[in-house]
Amino acid sequence: MALTKLKGFYQPSTLREAAGLLHKHADNALIIGGGTFIHGLVARGLINDVEYLVDLSSLGLNAIDVSKKLVSFGASTTFAEIEANNKGKRDTSVRS
Repeated sequence: MALTKLKGFYQPSTLREAAGLLHKHADNALIIGGGTFIHGLVARGLINDVEYLVDLSSLGLNAIDVSKKLVSFGASTTFAEIEANNKGKRDTSVRS
């Protein structure tokens, strides 16, 4: 299987550009964050009608923000980035 209907691949550099592309291509676009999972979706026939891929990996959505009471992770933060950010800290337990 392949993405036979694919017409375009975009890698926007701003959130505004990404929003514009998603608005323009609405129902025919798939948001990706690098593309490593696409093969599995294609192999299962789950994205046969996708015409446009919009890769958000260049938008800097991998921020880690730590405050006294809260840790926030950006949408594309990897486990490796979380681990690297936590190096040297004594208490790594998660509390509810």
